[in-house]
Amino acid sequence: MGKEASILWTRRLKPILKKYKWDYQRLEDKTAEGIPDVNIHVPGLGDVWIELKLANKGLERLLRTPKHLGKILQPAQYLWLRNGYNAGRMCVVLGLIDNNLYAWYTPEGWKGLRDDEPWGRTKCLGVPYINVSEFLGDLPTRFGPERWPPSGPSVGK
Repeated sequence: MGKEASILWTRRLKPILKKYKWDYQRLEDKTAEGIPDVNIHVPGLGDVWIELKLANKGLERLLRTPKHLGKILQPAQYLWLRNGYNAGRMCVVLGLIDNNLYAWYTPEGWKGLRDDEPWGRTKCLGVPYINVSEFLGDLPTRFGPERWPPSGPSVGK
């Protein structure tokens, strides 16, 4: 977890997880590339892997000029998430973009974060949230039995 993402962890996510009394583990694996920052166990749902991202590039500037955040997701992170998704793991990228919380639940959205696609497109593939509690409360909806695991062929590159 980078220094910036640790702010999202210590100030936003960890206090709420403690309040919910959910089991969680912050991961600091320097030997294996791409492993998400946090694993939480959601009662009645299972383990959810979360990659935390923080970007503060000035949202107003972002909306005016080139409209790119930059490459937020490293290739190894994308591969771990995509492969986990294809194996049936519940994976999500949670990003704090200039104090606006977004979550990306699919390889298509993660690809935009990896490839520096225009923010308008990347934003559309994400789900906005008011706060961390709303995000956590939405996990059963996103990963409930009727929606998870995804059906169909494996997701590619």
